[in-house]
Amino acid sequence: MMSHSYVPQVVEFCHSDPNDPVNQHNTEADNEQNAKCNLRSTWDVITSTSDFSGGSNPPNPTLTNLAPTFRVVRQVAHRRFVLVLDVSGSMRGDRLLMMRQSASTFITTSLPIGDCVGITSFQSTSQLLLQISNITSSEDRADLSRMIPRSAGGTTCIGCGIKTAIDEMDRNNPGGVCGDIIVLTDGMENEEPKVETIAPIVREKNCTIHAIFFTTAHNRELAELAIETGGQWYFAQDRDIKRLMGAFTAIATEEDGDLSNRISTLLYKQYVVRPGTSAMDGVNIDNTVGSNTKFLFTWQTNKPDITLIHPSGCVYSTSSNLIPNACEGHPLSQTDRTLKIIQFIIPGVATRGRWTFTITTRRRDTISATVTSKSPPNVLPIVIRSGIRGNTSQINKPAVIEARITRGDPGSPMVGLRVFAIIEKPDLSEETLQLLDNGAGPDSRRNDGVYSRMFYGYTARGRYSIQIRVEGSGNDGVRSASGANAPLMFGRILQNGTIVPNLHTAGMLQWRQNKQVGPFSRIHTSPGLEYTGPVHDPNVDTIPPNQITDFSARQNNINNPRSGIRVRFTSPGDDQDSGTADTYNICYSFESIGNLTSNFEESICVSNFSRPKVAGSNEDFVIPAPDLRGRKGAVRIAIGIKSTDEALQVSRLSNVMYLNYFVRPPRRGLRCLVCYKAGSHEECEATGAIKRCLRNEQQCATDIRTLNWGRKEITKYCKQESACLNERKQNPVDCRNNGPNKLCRCCCGTNLCNVDDMLCAGFV
Repeated sequence: MMSHSYVPQVVEFCHSDPNDPVNQHNTEADNEQNAKCNLRSTWDVITSTSDFSGGSNPPNPTLTNLAPTFRVVRQVAHRRFVLVLDVSGSMRGDRLLMMRQSASTFITTSLPIGDCVGITSFQSTSQLLLQISNITSSEDRADLSRMIPRSAGGTTCIGCGIKTAIDEMDRNNPGGVCGDIIVLTDGMENEEPKVETIAPIVREKNCTIHAIFFTTAHNRELAELAIETGGQWYFAQDRDIKRLMGAFTAIATEEDGDLSNRISTLLYKQYVVRPGTSAMDGVNIDNTVGSNTKFLFTWQTNKPDITLIHPSGCVYSTSSNLIPNACEGHPLSQTDRTLKIIQFIIPGVATRGRWTFTITTRRRDTISATVTSKSPPNVLPIVIRSGIRGNTSQINKPAVIEARITRGDPGSPMVGLRVFAIIEKPDLSEETLQLLDNGAGPDSRRNDGVYSRMFYGYTARGRYSIQIRVEGSGNDGVRSASGANAPLMFGRILQNGTIVPNLHTAGMLQWRQNKQVGPFSRIHTSPGLEYTGPVHDPNVDTIPPNQITDFSARQNNINNPRSGIRVRFTSPGDDQDSGTADTYNICYSFESIGNLTSNFEESICVSNFSRPKVAGSNEDFVIPAPDLRGRKGAVRIAIGIKSTDEALQVSRLSNVMYLNYFVRPPRRGLRCLVCYKAGSHEECEATGAIKRCLRNEQQCATDIRTLNWGRKEITKYCKQESACLNERKQNPVDCRNNGPNKLCRCCCGTNLCNVDDMLCAGFV
């Protein structure tokens, strides 16, 4: 409820207990609670969580003081990290080089000035290579990175490395709070003490463990310890360095609300360059970045030649010679032949626009490029948080990958972006999923800046790594989500886009300037995913379409109940939100919603639609109206939809909509005086009778025929309105001129209006 800080207080939650009808949840209400929570009450949702399910945390009748207590935690002056690096025999060769390059980038680029870092290595035993030292300058960064181990050999004792790191934390700050320990390993531990043995000490010292599994699917205890201590674990294969660097960058990202030191990664990419060819690429420096911009290139065999082209067209190069159109300050490149790293550090604030680079080599080599930058003062950065929602180890249970993208932290959601999850699998294959913010499938709300998609493409048991790529064209990525609840810091965004600020933090609104971002790209590395269930045969369809959650239905023409029902929704897939479903089945019930949910197929159903569209498309069509014959007054129907795939697997019932039809009651006929050829009005009234006309007779008629010698014949009866109109047009006789052989016909449309002798009072 903290997201709804404008709500004064919450006293009761709705529930499903009929003994308390005042707070009983209304399952028939057409609201978001029913649509998103499958008709469950708020209390049912709360009690189904792990905090309360299975009898956990029962009510405490002895608890009388409900006042909350707050513990104020002050931000630490500087963070402390200890790298625990695997140098066992399996790390020899390219793995050792990639570890050294990524760990060096962590120290020289990812950590801000003021943080502290130490280095421990482990094989059969462990060794402290660098005591925890403060980073105060670029020279410190270079000196500290030189302490990264350069050789490998021996067995694997992960517990040894963690214990040495804890001892160094204690030595550096006796009795103080333990910091972050980053463990990188590529194999299964086979020496004592093991992680399981060291875990109690980690808990006692309150250390945070982060794990980077480099190709290995072992050491589950280490992954569990990372989650338990508030850290994360990541997975990277050894075929490229981008995921390894991404893991270090993600761990280094501060989550304390201080945006001034946040590093944005604009590019992670790897190129295989052959002799005689060049790799060309580029990146946009947008309006939210530019400070401390670095172009970093790593190689494996031979130093490449790099040409970096400024948006103005001038050139930086790895060549120290004079070059045509050289930029001021050329050459900027710095080369570390030991770590096989080249970097260009752009002075000041990098010029906005498109920066391009060209890579050439003398021999075939694999070159990686990384571009990072920070936001200038008082400019809100683009912030990405991503991860896995749900239990990824359940059999055939898709994992929901989601990325939350905001301008600032907290900040406005960014909508209209192109967001992709690139999943690397244990067999080294990759799958790219476009994440969507369309309010359908696993995405809870449209245009809230949270992009989601289901992943079910498990090819093997093991660990999967995920990177998020975000692309914005400029204008489409900077809109605030209309109607969304703004973060506590800023207040609330109204439907018209107006921001109602939180007055206690109005000073922070100065950060909300310059909403135009310009074309941009971002890369973010998510924590790892481990799948332990069985792998389904790709030739056997075991996954149903996803539930439709944005189903809407309304009368196509509210003035014509027979005009049909117009339905709109986002099309599901064949397998959850991917592919194309086979059929739709829309059913409705005149009974309660419970009847529709419990007996969907036994309700009144409409089928035989055109083939569904591919997943994520907008469906919009009209279905036949319900048969309302024999029904009276207000008629309410509950209507929902299910989809089926080619394997006859059926999705869950969509959110249920209600439609109200108002059936007009039969119109009762008028009451009219009826007589035949009376000599006068008085005689007609005396000899005639009051009659209830038929439903299609909406007029009381009077015919007065004047005969010779002034005698009259008066006939009064019920008549259709159309007949009155036609006769009036065909025989426009003035009834006030009652000469011989004249016929006067008058009609009126109210009860008993033809009783008196006011012949033309109700004339049509």
